[in-house]
Amino acid sequence: MLEETNITSDLESLVGVYSSSHSVRFLFQARIPKNSPAAGHEIQKVAIFTLAEVMLWSDDTLVAPKNLRLMLKDVKEGKNYSIEQMVDNR
Repeated sequence: MLEETNITSDLESLVGVYSSSHSVRFLFQARIPKNSPAAGHEIQKVAIFTLAEVMLWSDDTLVAPKNLRLMLKDVKEGKNYSIEQMVDNR
């Protein structure tokens, strides 16, 4: 997150893992950062939107709308997995 957005944040939980023929995406819930986002060297622009705002966007404005719609649904339903459950504390 730091490289792309210039923000740091504590991860609270994993919402889910989403795959397509071209990618695998990990969606985490994180605390709202205290610093403002800024585009990194590979990103042109960074912005923060509410869940409600993104849900109103048409599919033709989105990259991989099917996956994104599933992600939004999972966030809205409050799905998440504890970070501690994923860490091997041997």
